[in-house]
Amino acid sequence: MSTPTLLRLGRRSKPLGLAHLLISLLIILLLAGCAGDGLRGSSMTISDCLEPTRANSADIRRNLSRIQAAGLCYRQQQVREGRFRWTFHILEHQQHPQGPFWILPHDNEDTAFDVAVQAVIDYGGGLLAVDSGGQRNFLGQDPNRNFSRSHAESRRCPGQREPAPGYSQAVLDHYRGRRGPVLALHNNHNGWSGNGGAGTISMARESATLRAYPGARLNGNPGIQASRSNTSSRNASRVSSTGTSGSTSGSGSGSGSGSGSGSGSTKGNRRLGDEDNLIFVVGRAPLSADPALKRRVAALNAAGLNVMHKQLNSSNFDCSLSDYVARHRLGEYYNIEAEHGDRQTQQQMIDRLLAVLGIERLSAQRPGSPFLQH
Repeated sequence: MSTPTLLRLGRRSKPLGLAHLLISLLIILLLAGCAGDGLRGSSMTISDCLEPTRANSADIRRNLSRIQAAGLCYRQQQVREGRFRWTFHILEHQQHPQGPFWILPHDNEDTAFDVAVQAVIDYGGGLLAVDSGGQRNFLGQDPNRNFSRSHAESRRCPGQREPAPGYSQAVLDHYRGRRGPVLALHNNHNGWSGNGGAGTISMARESATLRAYPGARLNGNPGIQASRSNTSSRNASRVSSTGTSGSTSGSGSGSGSGSGSGSGSTKGNRRLGDEDNLIFVVGRAPLSADPALKRRVAALNAAGLNVMHKQLNSSNFDCSLSDYVARHRLGEYYNIEAEHGDRQTQQQMIDRLLAVLGIERLSAQRPGSPFLQH
């Protein structure tokens, strides 16, 4: 933003008086404020690797032994923008930093953080967790309703207090030069208000722009239970159009390594069919008009994963990470939603999603894996 030239008041032969000088400075400030979008500046700092015991984070302390045993790099990022002083906790795999990178916006979703740590250990890459003192919001702002570039964009979102281009860039800069999609992890509560539950996202909660695509019924996965869903009959033909209805093979999930609770096989996890466990994706067009995303949803369904698709339009942009990525065409985005406390299921969802994307565990690395090339 250029600074206007100082206006000359009065005759050149006379020095500016104090009143004239103050008026000139006021005009400069007003003109500067009118230039561009008038956004406040932001600053960002990021540390080198630190001893994780220095982290003021219950999440880090809870996972400290695993973090240290795997030799993960812990870094701290500070973002200052307007009245907000954000802290991001970052973990990275030092031998394979280019693997999948996970965003965890909500500091009260402990299960998501725990499985993200395991994902970094298993697949490389890293994670970024927003610090809100263990709460969902930070100073009244939901970190996942804080993605915007301008006042005009921010005004579309009732959940954003002020524009946050610095915050948005600080988060998404972690994907620069990184191959693969934007990945997020969230936890939710059981059900939603429409069926007596306490959550806000569910396969049973559809709308004009939200469509549910249940995962195929595989061994141990009964699919969306009719008693908990008001969409099962309506979904049948729509899911069939993606080529996944009733499929029992071609999951694309592979056999997995079977380590811990994160097996990628199709065996034995009935919770995959629960309405609260789903992959959330966003597109700018109906799924039927988006061939690439339609194929991806079909593959995820065939792997036994529920998918919820949001069609983004001019009236439903909410400054979430998912909407921001779609609005600005920043690439693929997948959010793994699982019920609070259901670590086994969320870990298995990670394994199946990454298998569909062609990303293997470090223990099964092959030269062709896109995240294992240096």
